[in-house]
Amino acid sequence: PLGKKIKDHSKYELRYSIFGCDLGKKGSIVIIPGRGEGSVEFYETAREFINRGYSPIFVMDPRGQGLSPRLLDLQKGHVENFNHYISDFEYMVKNVKAYLQEIGGDKSSLFYLSNSMGAGIGLGYFMRNTKTPFKAAAMLGPMIRINYLAFNNKKPTWFNNLLYSENGA
Repeated sequence: PLGKKIKDHSKYELRYSIFGCDLGKKGSIVIIPGRGEGSVEFYETAREFINRGYSPIFVMDPRGQGLSPRLLDLQKGHVENFNHYISDFEYMVKNVKAYLQEIGGDKSSLFYLSNSMGAGIGLGYFMRNTKTPFKAAAMLGPMIRINYLAFNNKKPTWFNNLLYSENGA
């Protein structure tokens, strides 16, 4: 089902897409895209994994991204606290495990794939959860700290580093 909704403890409706109807021989994959990417953009990626024996493929739309609702009208990617992304992902993992159990899937053959913001969410998730259902994880270019100086012509002075950081922004 495309654009499946789940509600978490904060009454926020999180959406994710599921690609693949049959159970793959190699397991299932959970993907969290980078900032600004939606789950539907991963159709071709999911199809490639399905052709290689992985299914279903679960792709999360973090808060304010993809098919998930926006928290503010003006800032599509707004989130009050990055930890909300991690809590949302923890809740999604519970739903994925329940879904796999429901369809007779093997929860021990679950893999994690992400890039950029999704990798930052993944790092937070793995730091919080020492026991996870994931057999392996690939996190590409995790968004750990945004360098705002790269987007302007300011010199990297102590003050500018403070002003043009996540905290300053």
